Amino acid sequence: MKAKLLKFGLPAMVVLAGAYYYASKTGMFLDRDALIAKASVLAEQGELEAAEETVQPLLKLWDVPDELWLFVGNINRIEGDFNSALDYLSQVSKESPKIYAEALLFRAEANMRLGHLSPARDLFAESLADNDRQPNVRRRLVFVLNLAGLIRESLPEMMDLVNSGHADPELLLLLCDMTTPRRNDELIATGLPAFPEDPLLHLAHAMILESNQDDRAALEEYEIVMDFDPKLAIAWTKGFATTIRLKDRQRVKDRMDSIPEQVESIPGYWVIKGDVCRTNNKLEAAAHCYTQAALIAPDHIEAHFQLGQVLRELGRLEEAASIVEWANDLSHLAALSRSINKNALDVSGTRNLAKQLLKLNRIDEAWNWAALWLQIDPDSEAASKMYASLDRQRSRSGDFMFPPGPASQVNLTELPDLPWKELNILPDSSEAVIPNSDRVAINFEDVSEVSSFDFQYQNGTDSATEGRRIFEYTGGGVGVLDYDLDGWPDLYMTQGGKEGPTVPSTDSDQLIRNIDGQKYLPVTGNAGIRELSFSQGVSVGDINNDGFPDVYIANFGRNRLWQNNGDGTFADITDEAGLDGDSWTTSCAIADLNGDGSPELFDVNYLTGENLLTQVCYSNGVPRVCTPVVFAPAQDHLWENEGDGRFLNATESSGLVKAQGNGLGVLVADFDRDSRLDLFTANDAVANHYWVNSSDGSLKLEESALLSGAAVNSSGRAEACMGIAAGDTDGDGLLDLFVTNFFEESNTLYRQRQPHLFVDETREMSLQEPGYRLLGFGTQFLDADLDGWQDLIVLNGDIDDFSFMGREERMQPLFLRNQQGQSFTELEEGLAGPFFSQKMLGRSVARLDWNRDGKPDFVASILDAPSQLVENKSAIDHHWLAVKLIGIVSSRDAIGTQVTVETGGLTQSQQLTAGDGYQCSNEKIVLFGLSEFSNIDSLTVTWPSGVRQQFDKVSVDRLITIREGDDRLH
Repeated sequence: MKAKLLKFGLPAMVVLAGAYYYASKTGMFLDRDALIAKASVLAEQGELEAAEETVQPLLKLWDVPDELWLFVGNINRIEGDFNSALDYLSQVSKESPKIYAEALLFRAEANMRLGHLSPARDLFAESLADNDRQPNVRRRLVFVLNLAGLIRESLPEMMDLVNSGHADPELLLLLCDMTTPRRNDELIATGLPAFPEDPLLHLAHAMILESNQDDRAALEEYEIVMDFDPKLAIAWTKGFATTIRLKDRQRVKDRMDSIPEQVESIPGYWVIKGDVCRTNNKLEAAAHCYTQAALIAPDHIEAHFQLGQVLRELGRLEEAASIVEWANDLSHLAALSRSINKNALDVSGTRNLAKQLLKLNRIDEAWNWAALWLQIDPDSEAASKMYASLDRQRSRSGDFMFPPGPASQVNLTELPDLPWKELNILPDSSEAVIPNSDRVAINFEDVSEVSSFDFQYQNGTDSATEGRRIFEYTGGGVGVLDYDLDGWPDLYMTQGGKEGPTVPSTDSDQLIRNIDGQKYLPVTGNAGIRELSFSQGVSVGDINNDGFPDVYIANFGRNRLWQNNGDGTFADITDEAGLDGDSWTTSCAIADLNGDGSPELFDVNYLTGENLLTQVCYSNGVPRVCTPVVFAPAQDHLWENEGDGRFLNATESSGLVKAQGNGLGVLVADFDRDSRLDLFTANDAVANHYWVNSSDGSLKLEESALLSGAAVNSSGRAEACMGIAAGDTDGDGLLDLFVTNFFEESNTLYRQRQPHLFVDETREMSLQEPGYRLLGFGTQFLDADLDGWQDLIVLNGDIDDFSFMGREERMQPLFLRNQQGQSFTELEEGLAGPFFSQKMLGRSVARLDWNRDGKPDFVASILDAPSQLVENKSAIDHHWLAVKLIGIVSSRDAIGTQVTVETGGLTQSQQLTAGDGYQCSNEKIVLFGLSEFSNIDSLTVTWPSGVRQQFDKVSVDRLITIREGDDRLH
């Protein structure tokens, strides 16, 4: 019996076990329909976890239906367990096309939520390949591509959405600015450690690092991308640009040995090559490259801007003018798109975008924005008319694309394309040795208390309202003048008010007298000054050439002109002078613009609009100060001096009329040394203005900022510009411009290569990083260590409290040391003295030598704290010379006079300017640092009248006065 069991029992047991296993795997013991029905009910009731547990036994069967894999996978996706969702959804077979298509989308979305960008992109693309009529899927693909930095690659998908009538505000805003990557730092940080072999994750991370100014780390990421996917040409292009910035010769060589074929379809590639050609002075080849970029991408701001600059240098002025204007229009479109809240559209935002797109002939996009405008304001006759007009013009054929720009009209036949082997990518000059920055210890200290200097600006802060109103962040001005001609620099400090511009202030502007370089004493009342307007900037100048400096005040409302009576008092002559108007003037200048010897008045006006004093906008849902593009720009004004105490409004007759100003700072100088004063105005969020003076008997100004290269940065983008400093940074005798900008824009150095031709060389002079995560206002050039090279100081501070976005409101000022014209070095905290270790809401800064020790000092106005008199206490044994100028044939202020000193082989040039930047007026002397040289070989003065004087063997360490035409030094 036992033998029979051994013979027949074991096989029987195996058969029975197999039968049981088969039954369990085929669900013979389960009521599948009942379980599925129960799970469905639970899912509908929101009991997702219970629904999944109910069907779990069915998932162990051999023949699990695709519907069930989809069901459980979707439950896990909804619950946020994306990894499990992918495990289940990947089981769905293609034999169930409809179910597979749905699973495909769920897999794509799960990968996207995990930060696994490459499969998300591929799965969304696969879904569209099977069925291209899925606008929501196309939107998700656009999102993934933009997140990875493949913005240009997403353009066909965005065009399709516009063509099919599925363009929402977010998509339309993306089209307005195709060069700014959309960031999701948290998602990228989550995805990278989980999916280290995803090239798109590394590409997105590289762009984040690059935008944070971490070029070396970004380059490493770009190289990882190329290792994973050598055909991803955008990574090669951006990595190549980064190696050039880092001046890494070996990596440049490696890049040139592995150029992907696809790069020639990328506009950024041609821009890089154009930049290299321009560095090599191959201007025609550079124009060819920039044109190629502009043809590929008619919306590419930088390509058009650089093309316009090169065409100007080639003498093709008509083509250059149209192309830089196109670049400016594109830049303004991008600025408008960045200022709008996609979740809370308003009338002004939608209207402005519709009008700007129409100007660029982008009819389909303009029609969409007009539709949104009409939706917000259905009773608007203007919106109805625009919508109807655009509806007649828009494309009906489904072939929407960007219209060609003016670059399509450039004749390419004469423009050569040079091979890379003929170009020196990193010229030797780019590796010049930078001098040691620790030559002299710098020490700037606040001496307000010991000098009895006491003043605080009132900006009208309303503590009951969350978020600043726009007028609350702009004041207050600092003017330096010797009002009583005792030889010591006095101060004029403008005052706002505790309750804003609509309520007359009880606190006047202040005139503060310098007592022998020992202390300051308020003399406002004794001087007869009572200025109770909401004041902003100030300018000092001698309007009637009587030798006594007068004061012009920029107000929110009517400006004020205070004439110096010569006896220690001032008289308000605003009415007698014929000055009217009610603008918001931020900065102003006094300078002889028509060359007749009598100075004009120039007003830099900011914004206008009915809600200017009350409107607060939102940032990430938090009420905060509005950007300037929310309001209408105000027109700048020019007042021509009639020579009899009256001023004539010459705004229109001079050619000054120009929209889109948003002006904050002004500087007046003779930039091309033709004895006529030009003007540069720093505009907030729109292109700067550069007025070239062509006066010949009558006052004529011509705006040429775009052609001159000073309107926007090297990328062709307008920045939020505030302060201005003018100085010769590199010793070539030409004035350069340094402009302070908004948070994460960096400040900009415009080097003047030839008269009226400026080039943004911020990166080349190592100025990109220091101010990038700061918001700059007042700035000045000054030679702190008297070594003969102009250093830079910058005051910083935010316009509102954005701490919830990760940036501090109060910011440290910057000291940037000039390394003998080759670059600037930021001195770290504590190395420039205690002033530069503070955090503040810095605003205006004016230069002076308050105690006549030959070392430059300055006064800093601070928005929510007392202003500071900052003394240069550096232990310097270098020599110096200060020069005061008195015009005789020229206006007495002698603005535009060039002074050149030669000593020991070192040649320095400085010019007396007006306006002087952000709401300020510097002491009207030029101060030369002479290093160790104890004698000046020659000193040359070139006056605006054309008179030229030379003085030999000039003694140093003193202040001298030079009168026009007088051969004696005083």
